[in-house]
Amino acid sequence: MLGKAHVCSNDAGVHQLVNHWLRTHASMEPFILAAHRQLSAMHPVFKLLHPHMRYTLEINALARQSLINADGVIESCFTPGAVCMEMSAAYYKHHWRFDLEDYQLISSAGKPSILRLIYL
Repeated sequence: MLGKAHVCSNDAGVHQLVNHWLRTHASMEPFILAAHRQLSAMHPVFKLLHPHMRYTLEINALARQSLINADGVIESCFTPGAVCMEMSAAYYKHHWRFDLEDYQLISSAGKPSILRLIYL
């Protein structure tokens, strides 16, 4: 029973850090910044995206302060040790690449390329 609890806790930690934080919030942050820097507030694409990216940067800043920092909620509740966040950050710094994730650039004959998300 104790082993099952450890597996469930580690699975929850992986879900929160990798699937939720890294693949949603962290991967969208550069696109949000680029949209704010490069598109006018009157641009139709900006108007379409604005409701979806409205509070994401603020949520990410708050998450960095209280959830995913050292001694934060994720580290104290879902990981086995005090330096797990530091170890996983060092690992992802050297091994995670956006172009090798589950995002594929699809191009059709005569049509512009589109980014298709594939969920495994």
